[in-house]
Amino acid sequence: MCESLPVMKHEIEILAPTPEIAAAVIASMAKAGLHAVDANAPEESNELENAIAETKADEARIGTPDYQGRAYFWHYDLRHYLRDCSDERRREVHAALLAAGLPLDGTSPAHEKIICIEP
Repeated sequence: MCESLPVMKHEIEILAPTPEIAAAVIASMAKAGLHAVDANAPEESNELENAIAETKADEARIGTPDYQGRAYFWHYDLRHYLRDCSDERRREVHAALLAAGLPLDGTSPAHEKIICIEP
């Protein structure tokens, strides 16, 4: 039976006294075909994790004036009209539905009129 081999790390961390020196060393190593990173550089933010956290936080704001347009609140039948629009447009629709006293997760001709999908 074949044993799994340990995964080799092909990244070299550079600990340089200044960012300029680190950048020069990393550039020289790249020319040699090696991958290096500056160990002193701040970690890059993970955009996906941030977007997920913002969406989860926005779920608590649904139904309030603080809604930011990230979390979904609409009925399944309206998904094609709202999921791909901008956060600003979602905030506008959200505010208009609240002002009209309509349920946010409902569907009706009044919802369609506010979303501008009248037949």
